[in-house]
Amino acid sequence: MGLVAVSKLKSYASVNNLQHHNSLTGKKHEEIKKTAHVVEVESPFTKGIKYSDFLKSLTNGKKPKSNAIRGIDVFMSASPGSIDGNVKEFARDCYQWLCKTFGKECLYSMEIHTHENSPHIHAIICPSVNNSLNASYYLDGKAKMKAHQDSFHEAVKHYGLDRGISKELTGR
Repeated sequence: MGLVAVSKLKSYASVNNLQHHNSLTGKKHEEIKKTAHVVEVESPFTKGIKYSDFLKSLTNGKKPKSNAIRGIDVFMSASPGSIDGNVKEFARDCYQWLCKTFGKECLYSMEIHTHENSPHIHAIICPSVNNSLNASYYLDGKAKMKAHQDSFHEAVKHYGLDRGISKELTGR
């Protein structure tokens, strides 16, 4: 099964904490990093640009409203064993899906983790639309979330991955 999950990041601290996890940096991740394999895709993060500066560049320096969502966490994965030998291709397809869905200019970071049973990808998106923060443009409502699930499945189904069962059918 192919999976994409998205969540809102409400503060710079939550973006920074997630980036530490995604890139396995900081004391908390030292032991994991010894055995883990993380591939970082070239991005503003790998170029040393702080997220707050990246956000300012996309919003022409406008200060975000206090309740504005600062970022979007995107997690993409596949069932264990389903993409063995195709991790690079899967990552490429996920990258293309991210760029098509959120815009390449909004992609702050993308890391591929291969240290668990199932390779998975973490990405952080700046929800900028027309030089303003607007997470609801991407995430507002069940229809948009379902559309993300559907379009992600279309992007990775050639690996033999099934689409998860929709909430309408499971009642969950």
